[in-house]
Amino acid sequence: FGGTIGVPLMFGWRAGQLSEKMQGIDYAWHSTGTFCSNFGFPFLFESDDWPEDCQARCTSMPTCMYFTAYLANGWCQITSRCVEQAEAGDRSAVTFAKQFSDTNCASQSPRADCFGGWVAEL
Repeated sequence: FGGTIGVPLMFGWRAGQLSEKMQGIDYAWHSTGTFCSNFGFPFLFESDDWPEDCQARCTSMPTCMYFTAYLANGWCQITSRCVEQAEAGDRSAVTFAKQFSDTNCASQSPRADCFGGWVAEL
């Protein structure tokens, strides 16, 4: 099952370090009404957390890069990648992507997409 373990290289090698230190972390809206299904690979974590708790848990987990919060019923799904999405049974689902203020294209650890599409696809 190793497909969802660890921080994908597309986020840059410093993403794991910054996530471990909980520094420079923010979240950006990724999708509404869907969740990261990732071809059926398991979530890193799944529980009955409300959105604020889900975000805090993602921040505290170095391998978390996406979380889906279900606003209507207080459910939380945490994953390291979001390569495939599926429609959520609960339309209140909102997925957020972890962002780092220190991983721009000019940094020592640029994201894969800074090198063009062909590298990001690797």
